[in-house]
Amino acid sequence: MDDRLNIADKLINGLVQHNVPLDHIYVDPLVQPISVDSTFAVEFLNTVEAIMTRFNGVHTMCGLSNISYGLPERKFMNQAFAIMAIGKGLDGLIINPLDKMMMASLITAQTLAGRDAYCVKYLKGFRNKQFEF
Repeated sequence: MDDRLNIADKLINGLVQHNVPLDHIYVDPLVQPISVDSTFAVEFLNTVEAIMTRFNGVHTMCGLSNISYGLPERKFMNQAFAIMAIGKGLDGLIINPLDKMMMASLITAQTLAGRDAYCVKYLKGFRNKQFEF
């Protein structure tokens, strides 16, 4: 995590010195396949949490499916990891927007993470039948 956090620190501070507002900065701490090293998921989650804590206003994002590369039934791994990452503060994902189960899970995770005041987005998803598969 330290290397990733140091890189993010240099990147963010460099951009801020060039007058880029924090809320215009998106950092991808790089998701690596858990099939290669079982600590990669936890490292990523800890890095996201540290970035979001240290740099209030910065956004974090990732290519979600990298986590499950080389594994069978990847959609389950991807879905669980997305929910965990949102809980740590991640606010951007590169995903398949046509995956209804994933989209419903993301709406729900945002609500549970306190990012959906009065459950407005969740209720809108329900009314729009986004929870029907």
